[in-house]
Amino acid sequence: IVAPAITQPPRDLMALLGGLAIFSVQATGTPPLSYQWRLDGRTIPGATNIALVLTNLQAASAGVYDVRVSNAAGSFTTSGARLTLVIPPIIIAKQPESQTVNAGATVSFRVEATGEPPLLYQWRLDSEDIPGATNAVLTLTNVQSTQAGLYSVRLRNATATTTSSGARLTVNT
Repeated sequence: IVAPAITQPPRDLMALLGGLAIFSVQATGTPPLSYQWRLDGRTIPGATNIALVLTNLQAASAGVYDVRVSNAAGSFTTSGARLTLVIPPIIIAKQPESQTVNAGATVSFRVEATGEPPLLYQWRLDSEDIPGATNAVLTLTNVQSTQAGLYSVRLRNATATTTSSGARLTVNT
């Protein structure tokens, strides 16, 4: 009977908050080998496979993971592998679109974005903030030629800021 030996320990990982991380280990030794994963020295219940799959990562998921590999001849615990979480940037999935309307019409600009909440919105016309325009949708009623220009939205959260592409509003008079 040969005691377990680690041929490839788990490696440090970086993953997105809310994302996925997979730790794995390779070991030799007389079968059957059993596995028990730990986080910061604490046993993870049910984590008894050769790979540890972590989904929907949260702040409590960050730390040092190791695995104890055992068989009838003994056991060996790997060195620790650190999981570092990264807060995802703000990603604009749908940019506002340019529009042409007649004077007096109603027009809406919309942005769709993802990122660590809360996301804060600030619509702008020609790089100037529009007071009170702080939602994902900007609706303008009774549009006049003075409102023609380039509309964009600045999004921010606790860790990031980004600005959408510009959407041109053309007003036919």
